[in-house]
Amino acid sequence: MASNLTDIAANDAYRHCLAMLARREHSQQELRNKMQQHGVSNDVIDSVISRLIANNYQSDTRFTEVFCRSRVGRKDGANKIRYQLKQKGIEAALANQFLAQYSDDFLHNAQDLIIRKAPRGDTNKLFYDIKVKDKITRSLLNKGYDYDTIRLAFTLLKEENR
Repeated sequence: MASNLTDIAANDAYRHCLAMLARREHSQQELRNKMQQHGVSNDVIDSVISRLIANNYQSDTRFTEVFCRSRVGRKDGANKIRYQLKQKGIEAALANQFLAQYSDDFLHNAQDLIIRKAPRGDTNKLFYDIKVKDKITRSLLNKGYDYDTIRLAFTLLKEENR
C-alpha cells in the first residue's frame, strides 16, 4: 500500500513539474524547492527530477541559455546574472560558459544605459562632470556591470563624440 501511495505522489509531482516546465524553463534547484514546499519526500523528488531529465523536459544547460538571453535583453550585467544563476543552483562554470557569449552585448548595453542616464542636451557633463559620471557608474554597478566594462563603455562613447 505504501509503495502505491509513493507512486501516486511521484506521478502528481511529475505532472506538477511538467506543468511548470510548460510555462517556462526551471532549474533543477527551482523544481526541488517547489516540490519540497509541497511536502514531497526527497526520494520522490530525486526520481521525478531524474525522469524529467531522462525525457529531456528539464535541462540546466537549456535553462541557463534561456535565462542569460532574457536577462541580457533586460540589460542586466554579468555579475547580477551570475548571482541570480547561483541562487537558482546553476554551477559557475555553466553560467560563465553562456555569459562569455554575451560580452559584446554587455558592452553595448552599458553604452545604451549610459546614454539613457546622461543629462539631456549636455554630453560634456557625461564625460567631465565627476558627480554625473559617478552617479551613472553606481547605477550600472547596481545593475550588475563590472567596473572594467563601465570604464570601457565611457571611453568608447567619449571617442565617438570627439
